[in-house]
Amino acid sequence: MPFQPTEAQLSRWVSTERLNRYRATGRPVVPLYLWNAETSAACFESIGHVEVLLRNVIHRQLAAHSGGERWYLDRQYRLTSRAQDDVSTARFRARTQNGIESPGKVVAELTFGFWRFLLTRRYQTTIWPRISPGFAGVASHRRHRAELESAVKRIHVLRNRVAHHEPIFHLPIRNRLDDMLLVARYVDGDAERMLQESSRVDLVLARSRLTRTWRLLRSRATGTSGRSRRSGTCAASAGSGPAPAAPAPRRRRAARRPPQAPPRPAGRCRRAGPRRPALRRSPRSRCAA
Repeated sequence: MPFQPTEAQLSRWVSTERLNRYRATGRPVVPLYLWNAETSAACFESIGHVEVLLRNVIHRQLAAHSGGERWYLDRQYRLTSRAQDDVSTARFRARTQNGIESPGKVVAELTFGFWRFLLTRRYQTTIWPRISPGFAGVASHRRHRAELESAVKRIHVLRNRVAHHEPIFHLPIRNRLDDMLLVARYVDGDAERMLQESSRVDLVLARSRLTRTWRLLRSRATGTSGRSRRSGTCAASAGSGPAPAAPAPRRRRAARRPPQAPPRPAGRCRRAGPRRPALRRSPRSRCAA
């Protein structure tokens, strides 16, 4: 079993303020904190695949309509001032290493938020008609910009929380994985399959459900509530102290018999004594003629 620090140790390492969000749930702090980190890592892996898939489709489609790979400098797309600032920052970072600006490096330096905002309604008539054919994994009549934007927006929120090591245990993680699969499906059906079979999110969530079930069964078997009343920590995950003793088995109560009816009073008996002799009838006398 891997080592788990105490709550006091973890509080010193990551600060009390950071753990207050976990304490507010009323659940064991240390296991919840470690589970959050493991789930964040699994989500970040899948988000990375989605980000690369999305930006490559947009880059390929816009480059084909701009006569070159530096589509981000084309004024026909009418990028907002904020988007232009993102492009300037990405170009500066791309030239930092060797002083050469390559379009591929600029695309890699652009943030996930930049690609998300290219899917907004603002670019409904400028960018979306050019990048829509690139999402060939979905039929054209089922291809909706608003649906794709909503999924990418929710993924972006999760991505920012994971990148800043914020709690995500309160979020519907399985629904966010469905959003990632939707984006991958827009790109290609095989891309969706790759993401679904390589993602570790389902494994982490399944292990969490099994752990909760095991603790529930163990608490029922030992007669404990699975939670220490004193320290507010899970008794099953405590690392010190003897295991709680099982309570003595209760005696089974004898089954109550239904009340019996009182015995009926005995009937009256005749007096004992000598029997009277039976009377003999005398034969009828014949009358004289």
